[in-house]
Amino acid sequence: MQVRQIGRRLEQARIEANLSQQELADKVGVDRSTISLYESGKRSIGLDVLDRLSCVLGKPLEYFLGIDTGLSEDEAELLYMYRALSERNKRLIRDIIRIHYDEERSI
Repeated sequence: MQVRQIGRRLEQARIEANLSQQELADKVGVDRSTISLYESGKRSIGLDVLDRLSCVLGKPLEYFLGIDTGLSEDEAELLYMYRALSERNKRLIRDIIRIHYDEERSI
């Protein structure tokens, strides 16, 4: 994927998160001008920084890289959030899903 396309996705995710370039820069630990260069496609993003951006913006790396996982954006976001949960909370979520899944299958 081209640097410019990654920059567009970064800008879109930042806007969706209601963050200014400065706010995002502060959370990721880079300068505001660096975020601007990323978004404009004038500077490539290292994997370590992209990983931090992914965490701050709540988007999986695949979103920025344009990798088709076969998941909808909602499904990818849910999977990303699920992976960040503690094992205890993962078990709770699985139990809730099983209850609703079984209910719908019995109809």
